[in-house]
Amino acid sequence: MNIHIIPTGYLKLDGGAMFGIVPKRLWNRLNPADDNNLCSWSMRCLLLETGDRKILIDTGMGDKQDAKFRSHFEPHGEETLLSSSKTKAFNPKISPTYSSPTCISTT
Repeated sequence: MNIHIIPTGYLKLDGGAMFGIVPKRLWNRLNPADDNNLCSWSMRCLLLETGDRKILIDTGMGDKQDAKFRSHFEPHGEETLLSSSKTKAFNPKISPTYSSPTCISTT
């Protein structure tokens, strides 16, 4: 079995909430916070190859949220599921079975 990491962009979350009781001076070195105390975190999917099957594991946030949601989590970055899959040479296609652009098949 082969496991591939598929980058799909970034989101921001409150650093204090993410690190809990760990002092900010410690976590801020590796995950610097912005003026609103938000840190950027990578969103990733996994693509499993086993035999002739490819299985996509996507627990992402999708793209159907309203402006209020987007202003809170600030999704950003150029990477998407489709563009990153193509760079891994998986030739993604939107599945005709589902209307969501994140439901893909690979060949």
